[in-house]
Amino acid sequence: MFNLLFFAQMFCLLRAAGPLSVDAVVAIPTMFALKTMLPISLMDLGVREGAAVAVLGVAGVTATIAIQASLMLFALNVLAPGLAGLGFLFFGMRSMSRPTNSKRVEFAHVC
Repeated sequence: MFNLLFFAQMFCLLRAAGPLSVDAVVAIPTMFALKTMLPISLMDLGVREGAAVAVLGVAGVTATIAIQASLMLFALNVLAPGLAGLGFLFFGMRSMSRPTNSKRVEFAHVC
């Protein structure tokens, strides 16, 4: 399911730039497989883009479109959720650390 979502996202991003050939659609899973076999960078930055240029370039997609689509894929799946989580942690923790005006409830110990 996870790979199907990535495939659909990359297809939509590439399709937004113009019509896609059948070869380009078939090359999308190959690009992800190549990226997975080369885990040599932080968050796959650079490897994903290089794999996109190499594999999709053979299928007729220009390097500019391949790089833009792979960077948008990174932004959608890593950057945006990370920034949202960071904001939630920062603002959520600030609101939790503020004292409230509610009354403090104490329980008596019965011996």
